Amino acid sequence: MSDLEIFAFIASVFSTLKGWLTWYGDIASVNRLRVPIQERFVLLAAPLVCLVLIQITLTRLAATTVRSDALYISFYLLVGAGWLGGWCFLRIFLQRDSWWSER
Repeated sequence: MSDLEIFAFIASVFSTLKGWLTWYGDIASVNRLRVPIQERFVLLAAPLVCLVLIQITLTRLAATTVRSDALYISFYLLVGAGWLGGWCFLRIFLQRDSWWSER
């Protein structure tokens, strides 16, 4: 792995931990009586579904060197998880007046 990949790995670890803990912590703190589990399940499953789609893409459509190396697949899955976690940081800049926040 090059120096840039090592930096991306470290940044992805921090972004993944912070973002995913924030994401699932916010979902866990929702009043269970006010929002039924069926509506929260979509939010619980969405990041995991995204990771599955990333893994399918990596194992089927990536370059041969990536498809044949479990380390690269793990690395790119972690980078993908970091990008997903990074969206939690961007939530503060997104508009809050949506149909979901009015519920």
